[in-house]
Order: sequence, then structure tokens, then C-alpha cells
Amino acid sequence: MAQVNTGNGISIPVNQNVAFSKKTEEASVLEGLSSVGRSAVATVMEYVDKMDPKVIKNEEESIRRQVGLYKALTMTINRNDQDFNKTWSAILKIVNDNLNGVFHDSKVFQYMHNTTLSAEKRKTFQRLLYLLKATAPVQGRKLVLRQIDFKKVLAFDITGVGRQRVLNYYQPYMDA
Repeated sequence: MAQVNTGNGISIPVNQNVAFSKKTEEASVLEGLSSVGRSAVATVMEYVDKMDPKVIKNEEESIRRQVGLYKALTMTINRNDQDFNKTWSAILKIVNDNLNGVFHDSKVFQYMHNTTLSAEKRKTFQRLLYLLKATAPVQGRKLVLRQIDFKKVLAFDITGVGRQRVLNYYQPYMDA
């Protein structure tokens, strides 16, 4: 059995097959994405890994991870003109897979009050997280989308083109 150092001088045993399957899954998620898409999805996957409730973390690193997640989301929305839908779908899948872990309300908003984001960006970040969490499960997405005020969610720090990308992504679910 392999040992993984937690960074605190503690090594824990890890089943190599689990580690290998995780790397294989990560590679398949990133496959075929543009550089912007790969960067965003890799940041979200790293956030899940490093912010896992079972991992001991310090506040400074956690704040950096929160800001990094915010930047990955806004970069995806504002700059991903090549494969936004594929990237957003990958992010939604990661969020859905971790709704009871790192994206649970009790975890995902930790350290939010101490981030270096302005009040407006912090509010946008919280709204984007709620959008992701609410729409991550495909089942029931249509019903949830009726209750989302996209003007409010995408009001600050999101470009007009970015707003349209998000609306276009969710439109088929709203029309169904």
C-alpha cells in the first residue's frame, strides 16, 4: 500500500488503485477541452481535492482556493468561447458528485467572509455557487431553473457575452 504525505508530516496509507482510478477519471474529464476549459476544470478538481472536509487545511490556503474557484468560474463564463457547454457540463458534474462533501453549504462557504474579493464579487461568487449547486443534478433542473433570477445571478463581473453563454446553456432545459 502506498503512503501519501498530508503536508503536515503525517503519512496516510492510500490504495494505489483508488489513486490510479482518480487520475484516470481526471484525465477523461479534461480530454478534448480547450486550454481555458482545461484550466477551469482542473482548478475545480483541485479545489475539490484540497478543500475536502477530511483534509486538514489552513485559512490562508483555503482563502486562496476560494478566490481561485471564483476566478475559474468567471473565466469560464467570460472567456470560454470555444467549448463553454462542455466545460460547464464538466463543472456541473464535479459539483454534483461532491454536493454532500466540499460543495455542501456547510463547507463551500467556509472562509468566504475573509476572501480578498470585493463585496460585489463575493456576492456574485455566492450566487454562482448556488446556481451550480441547484442545477448540478440534471433531474429536476427544469423546475429549479424557473426559480432562478439570471439577471441577479449574472449582474456583476460577468460580461454580456458571458451572460448569453450561461443563458444559452440552460435554455434547452427551460424549453423542455
